[in-house]
Amino acid sequence: MSSRVLALKYRPQTFEDVVGQEVTVKILKNILTEGRIHHAYLFTGPRGIGKTSLARILAKALNCQKTDQPTTEPCGSCPSCVDITEGRSMAVMEIDGASNTSVEDVREIREKIRYLAPGGRYKIYIIDEVHMLSTAAFNALLKTLEEPPPHALFIFATTEPQKVPITIISRCLRFDLRPMTLNLIVGHLKRISEKESIEVEEAALFEIAREASGGLRDAITLLDQVASYFKNQVKVQGIEEILGASPRRFVISILRSILNREAAELLQGLKAASEAGIDPKRLARELLEYLRHLLIVRIHEDPALFDLPSDEIKKLKELSQSVSENLLDQLFRMLQKGLSDLLRSATPQIVLDVLLLRLCHHEDLQSIEKLIQMIEGKGAADFDSDAAGGSGRAPARAQRVSTGGRNPSQDPPISNEKASSSDPKDWQGFLGELQSKKPQIASILAQALSSDFSKDQVMIKFPEKSLSMEMLNEAARKAQLLEQLEQYFGRPLKLVIEAAAPSEVITTGGVIEEAISIFQPSSLTTIRSS
Repeated sequence: MSSRVLALKYRPQTFEDVVGQEVTVKILKNILTEGRIHHAYLFTGPRGIGKTSLARILAKALNCQKTDQPTTEPCGSCPSCVDITEGRSMAVMEIDGASNTSVEDVREIREKIRYLAPGGRYKIYIIDEVHMLSTAAFNALLKTLEEPPPHALFIFATTEPQKVPITIISRCLRFDLRPMTLNLIVGHLKRISEKESIEVEEAALFEIAREASGGLRDAITLLDQVASYFKNQVKVQGIEEILGASPRRFVISILRSILNREAAELLQGLKAASEAGIDPKRLARELLEYLRHLLIVRIHEDPALFDLPSDEIKKLKELSQSVSENLLDQLFRMLQKGLSDLLRSATPQIVLDVLLLRLCHHEDLQSIEKLIQMIEGKGAADFDSDAAGGSGRAPARAQRVSTGGRNPSQDPPISNEKASSSDPKDWQGFLGELQSKKPQIASILAQALSSDFSKDQVMIKFPEKSLSMEMLNEAARKAQLLEQLEQYFGRPLKLVIEAAAPSEVITTGGVIEEAISIFQPSSLTTIRSS
């Protein structure tokens, strides 16, 4: 293995060596081929993705002496290319924007840029971290940037383009370089490992790539570090000695405990993760990501969708066979909602423990289809048998929900003509259709205490001085309701909207009626404050 630093040894020297920036490379090649050379370029993006490397390659392509004009394939061996590679070219000046921020520094550039350096077709200034220049320095650079000498060219690089004045950006060709994908970094690290005779597990490469957060240079540097530490035999367990324990080691077992409703095993897994120093917030995020993977693996098994080693994808496939998509979706929603509380909590470990224990009781979660059946009164008995699990109170609760939150015995009497064979459409059916056509009116009717529907009349009662009653009594809204009634029932109906008597208000309502249905008192006494 070479003693040279890997990040420098494998730094791109030609456009073909650049990884993950195909669009930018293609545009630059077309510019060089067509001879449409611009006087200023701006490369933006996070650290370690090739901004400065691309700037140097572009400088080589412009000044390569093997051709009489700019080329897309700099030779790398002519004096100009060698000098640029070694950082001693008189025609290509690299400036650190963080340490050359003053107006005086820019004035020096303005003085020197007028003269063409020997051995170079263009005089090129590469300014790294250009956003660090002061406002006065940017202003001093504007005129030169707008009307540079024919032989002068600027290449800017920055990780924070929002800090670069718009007057500078508007004078440049801007290229936004993308962070590397996990699989792209892993593939590149694998090729470097083979060339350097480094034995490394695939799972270890994924851990290195995740730690790099999209930066290829950081990933190569980290590979160099762990290869030196483990003498070219890198295992995923050894990665933890340098990076710390990865939450992914615990995620599969914790998820399996949740899906199998094994609370004791879940607590053991959480304890082990805590003792290993795993940040509970990071663990929760990993769990959320793995729930996403479980949802996707049931739909499609393309490895490119997961950014995971093959052995972990295999475990995901096995785990997904024992769980429904509906349950995974509900667990994902619960964990996502709980994660927001976790991130704000001063005791995140406690919040995570309770949150995951709550997810462990997923057997009580019901599908949307069953909930709709329960509300419509269809299949309520099946729902009760599933949800109750032997409990005596669950059927009563389901019954109350299926009747709209009221005790059926308390509902106002409805005329028999409503249910007659000559008029099969009922009031509840009308409300359902009204919800789709006039949702605002339907929401107002939902606030009513009672509704009495007969052959020729509909009576709707609201609490006295109710805002909903006032809204429904408005002429336009009342006319719309009468029109919908006539369309649905096929005949004109009289609409009566009135305030309910005080006794009706007191004994009507979800909370009071639920209490009555639970305790079943022999008598009721109304107590009023004087």
